[in-house]
Amino acid sequence: MAALTRFVRWTLFGAYLALTILLSSMTRPPVAEAVSYTMLHAIEFAVMAMLLLQALGQGLFKRHTARHLGLTAAFGVVYGASDEIHQYFTPGRHSSVKDAVVDGIATISTVALFALLSSWLGRRPGAAGAGGSAWTTSKPEAAGAVNPGSAGPHRVEFLTREGCHLCAEALRVLESALGPAGQGFEVVDVDSAPELAARYGSEVPVVLVDGVKRFKGRVEPARLAKILSERSRLRTAEERSGGSEGGRATEGEAGGVSGSSARDRRPGRPPAPRRPYPET
Repeated sequence: MAALTRFVRWTLFGAYLALTILLSSMTRPPVAEAVSYTMLHAIEFAVMAMLLLQALGQGLFKRHTARHLGLTAAFGVVYGASDEIHQYFTPGRHSSVKDAVVDGIATISTVALFALLSSWLGRRPGAAGAGGSAWTTSKPEAAGAVNPGSAGPHRVEFLTREGCHLCAEALRVLESALGPAGQGFEVVDVDSAPELAARYGSEVPVVLVDGVKRFKGRVEPARLAKILSERSRLRTAEERSGGSEGGRATEGEAGGVSGSSARDRRPGRPPAPRRPYPET
């Protein structure tokens, strides 16, 4: 479904691009009777920029990466200049530097508008990636690092990026197992940091559990439940072991027998040295 949707978006952009070339080849386009050429150029390139942003990302009103915004702006400026060159060789038409400037301004203004909208979407509390209204831009505090002694719930991170075809399905699996994004787990856009993009960009979607990579590509619900259960048992055992060691140490410090027996404490005999408890 995601691949089909992406195909439709690119088809719309391609069809619109073909329409602009057709209109540019006409001596006098029919729509020129209704609006001025300046207004026509501004509308044409604003719509083109929106369709290209929609095709590059996962929709128009989603968070767009700086790369997609830059590509759209560059394409509009270059295409506007090439369109004027094309009209120079079209009978009955003439090229104009003014029109090329209008094309560029319309494109850059549209990109700037959606960059501001994208920034606002990224700051929305609880905004989530695939299927949501925006990708979160927060970075994991220590992606790839494990803190086995930490207490509390598991830290589950869902690494994704714009244009990820498998991310929507993986997100549904995580939400069904852990609850809404931002509460049961954290959504991280790998493009928000170069090191994340370099490490995980070709593997998204990626799921980290307590900093350890557990899934890439598809997320299996049964395996996810098993991993979380095993991690819970391990953490419970570590906490119990830590509590037991703390109790024994406290007993020794309070003057109880720890490391030597009453026999070792008899007068005239030095106490036996304490043996350290084995590390767990």
